[in-house]
Amino acid sequence: MTSSPNLDQMTPDQLRAFAAQLLSQVETMGRTVETMGKKINRDQTVIEKLTHEIAQLKRLKFAKRSEQLNPQQASLLDDLIDTDIAAIEAELQALQTAPAATEKKQKPKRTALPAEFPRTLIHHEPDNTHCPCGCALKRIGEDVSEKLDYTPGVFTVERHVRGKWVCDDCETLIQAPVPAQILEPDLRCRIRQEKAVPVMDRLHAWMIAQRDLVPEGSAISRALDYSLKRWEALSRYLDDGAVPIDNNWAENQIRPWALGRKNWLFAGSLRSGKRAAAIMSLIQSARLNGHDPYAYLKDVLTRLPTQQASEISELLPHRWTRA
Repeated sequence: MTSSPNLDQMTPDQLRAFAAQLLSQVETMGRTVETMGKKINRDQTVIEKLTHEIAQLKRLKFAKRSEQLNPQQASLLDDLIDTDIAAIEAELQALQTAPAATEKKQKPKRTALPAEFPRTLIHHEPDNTHCPCGCALKRIGEDVSEKLDYTPGVFTVERHVRGKWVCDDCETLIQAPVPAQILEPDLRCRIRQEKAVPVMDRLHAWMIAQRDLVPEGSAISRALDYSLKRWEALSRYLDDGAVPIDNNWAENQIRPWALGRKNWLFAGSLRSGKRAAAIMSLIQSARLNGHDPYAYLKDVLTRLPTQQASEISELLPHRWTRA
């Protein structure tokens, strides 16, 4: 430890420099203490959140469930809950500022899959059964693991076959026209500028005039304010032919999840809900990119364990190609 200087022997300039040095050290220590205090508060908030979450999971595991789950579903759900509890306990242990010596925790034992499920045997053997020394290897045993798999209903594809008919004499070719397709965005934009812009301008002026006539706070005034405050977004489609005139398509995409969410309460926890949201997002993104969701997910989950971390983005729906 550095000894304190003799202040009596220091000149006024040295005293001022020493005082400035002390003030700088105090400011640095103050910032450090403030940063540590914020970190402690954040960690404490996370600890309280995780403690509450683990209590909910344990209550879900041991309490009587209102959902009508068959024994197989209940077994798989318990297995998932055990995994979540173990993960939360590990996070809590890592957040402890002064962790006490804890006894070695056992990994939760995975519940066996129902025996009545049909099994498909897949054998994995080495490509070469000869030892580097030249001797033949002998099989002495095996390790067996099971993984749940699921094959959904078969998707159908409309295959439009347009026959070609030709005259042998004059070689005239006749063929049914291509089914109606969406107009090109630039053509659509020109049509909107020509026909929709005047209508929207008149509507905007009319709404502004009506707003001045209706009582403040009435239902009509609130409806007019709602549209007028969003007029820029409402009329955005006029300048871009690729922008749809409404959001009906997006509403239709999320409708299945909105209608079914009351049936999915047995997800059981925030973590399970986030997993479900991630899977639903992947499924819908796969569909938007023209992929069969089942084929996409099965291929991604098969490749994921060996995929390099720097190439994970190649498995996203908009970049994925079948292996």
